Amino acid sequence: MPIATEILSGEKADDPLYIPAIERVRSTLKQSGLLYIGDCKMASIGTRSHIVLGRDFYLCPLNAKQVVPEQLIEYLQPVWDRKQELTTIDYDYADGKTKNIAEGFELKLLQKVEIDDQEVSWEERQLVVRSFAIAQTEENSLRERIQKTSDALEQLKIPRRGKKKLTSFEEWESAVAAIIKRYRTSGLFQIEIHTKRVQKVKRRYLERQPQAVEEIYFDLDFKINEDAVRQQVQLLGWRVYVTNQTETQLSLKQAVRTYRDDNYTNVDLLDLKAFLYR
Repeated sequence: MPIATEILSGEKADDPLYIPAIERVRSTLKQSGLLYIGDCKMASIGTRSHIVLGRDFYLCPLNAKQVVPEQLIEYLQPVWDRKQELTTIDYDYADGKTKNIAEGFELKLLQKVEIDDQEVSWEERQLVVRSFAIAQTEENSLRERIQKTSDALEQLKIPRRGKKKLTSFEEWESAVAAIIKRYRTSGLFQIEIHTKRVQKVKRRYLERQPQAVEEIYFDLDFKINEDAVRQQVQLLGWRVYVTNQTETQLSLKQAVRTYRDDNYTNVDLLDLKAFLYR
């Protein structure tokens, strides 16, 4: 069961509360060498360095700001180029069945921070892991959003009674952009708005002379950018975890299994688990 638990109001950030929670654990157990497991809010460099200075260990995922898509692509390019071998991670379920749940690899880097004018450094392992279940769920969601985008763009082309007529290029652009934003499919479609100008003559009517007028029509062409979709699918399900524990004490497989067993998703509940690794 959790060693430190705190109920928080929804608008309050969890990040600054991990260090006080860790200190409560330390004052209770009065020993070092613990492995602290938390969510991405525990992954701030301040919290990680605090754990290191206390001669303890951490395991937590990095958030999307700490690993931006460009960096994740850089990490995964050797995988796509078949230069990086992946480790398959299995999991033993309560029903006795064993199932492959993920795959991944790890990188090592030297972390450096300055605390009170002193440089603190330690070796950190970055575990780059792809969850099969999450990847499939995210791909299903992506395909659904792409289909909804296509349907909405098709509907945009069909005039209907009571439906506002788009009469300018800017209005068409704005309507298309709104659909792309609604379904979060930016960059996944190739879209062209064509302008067609037709010269017509209005017939004479009573005393009005015939008039030459220009009518403007708009047409929308679109298609799915399959290359962009393929690249986005390649990124689905991947997440980077960090730990300062050694591979001997906590292998890649053990880290994924341990985090899976002790994952907390309620953002209003600060939960921290600590394990003793000797």
